[in-house]
Amino acid sequence: MLLICSRTYIGVGLLIFLGTICRANAQGVVSAGVGIGGAVGDRHKDLAEHGRHGAAYVQLRVPVFPIALRIDALLKKNPSDQFTTALLADAVYVLPIPFVQPYALAGYGKYGVGKDGEISGWNAGVGMRIRTPVAAIYAEERRHQRLNRDLLTVGISR
Repeated sequence: MLLICSRTYIGVGLLIFLGTICRANAQGVVSAGVGIGGAVGDRHKDLAEHGRHGAAYVQLRVPVFPIALRIDALLKKNPSDQFTTALLADAVYVLPIPFVQPYALAGYGKYGVGKDGEISGWNAGVGMRIRTPVAAIYAEERRHQRLNRDLLTVGISR
């Protein structure tokens, strides 16, 4: 278990590091972000504390194409107080507004990576990114099919 968590932290750290380097080289084409959050909605209210999670992503956007590609790593607490990892690939449509950018995303990925019960499933949601001179703040809500819940994530990105 410790080995899996260590690999996850290393993987998330590498995603952020690579995203930061690529962003500098690609002049705003690549972005990276980290965030934390919890479960939202009325479904499974008795398990609400098990929606706590951490997330990191790297997103690649080609300036003339309206859809960005995004890779997410999600570390989530499950009902047995253990952490599980999900790796997701998403398509992101961002409205091209200067300071406040609403977006929609949908994708597919693996949940429970590195465990015996690894399963695949879809996710879809909406979000908002607000740019500041230093960094951007984002909030997004996504439905994760295999987690059977909606997760709200708030974080910073660059």
